[in-house]
Parts: sequence; structure tokens; C-alpha cells
Amino acid sequence: PITTQTQSQPPSQSRIQGTRRLIKLAAPQISYLYMGCVILLIRLPFSLSIPHFVSTTLGALSHADYDAARTEILLLFILGTIDAALDFWCVFLFGYAKERIVRAVRIDTFRAILRQDITFFDHHTSGDLASRLSSDCGEMAGDLTWFFRFSIESVVRI
Repeated sequence: PITTQTQSQPPSQSRIQGTRRLIKLAAPQISYLYMGCVILLIRLPFSLSIPHFVSTTLGALSHADYDAARTEILLLFILGTIDAALDFWCVFLFGYAKERIVRAVRIDTFRAILRQDITFFDHHTSGDLASRLSSDCGEMAGDLTWFFRFSIESVVRI
């Protein structure tokens, strides 16, 4: 049955259990998530190199070494373009996986609503149920893709 709150479990336990269920729901999208993670790992060195090239460009300009500055600007442009292209694919793949996960969660939630006894609707308003379908499902899937992306970024940046 659908519940609006988890009263019997502490919030941390409920969160862990919810994350496990969400990972199970994400299983069909695992290929998109893996591709997004791989592209993210390829992209991060380019992203981390940009401040270096900005610094060396400014250093070359401060020493009036315009040839070195041109070279640094060209490298900055090339690496920045590669970073932007890889970031596009990273965002696209995680976003695509997220939307497919949201769709699956909404379908499962709607099926669960349809299986409820008629007395269930006496205790839960249609607005509450619509909120579950519209915003809550999206938030949960967004948490999962955010977890994958920013966990990897944090580990690589350390």
C-alpha cells in the first residue's frame, strides 16, 4: 500500500531504504548511467585543466610574452571545447536516465494507486496523490542521478 509518511522508521533508515529501492528502479537505465559516468571521468581532467591554462595565460601576458599567451589561449579554447562537448553528453545521458527512471516510478506509483481499496481515497486527497505523481517521483530520480554525478566528481577532484 501507499503511505504518505514513514512513521515507524527513523528518517535516515527510511532514506537508505528509499535509495535502495530507487537503485533497483534504475537498473534498466544502468547502461546510460555507466556511459554518463565514463564520460564524466573522461571530462573531469579537461575541466580541471582550465584554471591552469587561465593562470598560465595571465602569467604570459603579465610578462609580455604574447606568443606564449596565444599558445595558452589556443590550448584553453581547444580543451574548453572538448570539456563543453563532453559535459553536454554527460548532462544528456544523466538527464535521459533520470527521465526514464521518473517515468518508471510514476507508472509504478499510479499502478499502486489503482490497486488501493476505496477506503484509501477517503483518507488521502486527490491533490496529495497528484503531488506524489508529479513532484515527488521526479525528486527521487533527480537524487539518484545527482548522487552518481557529484559522487564521482568529488572523488576525482580530491
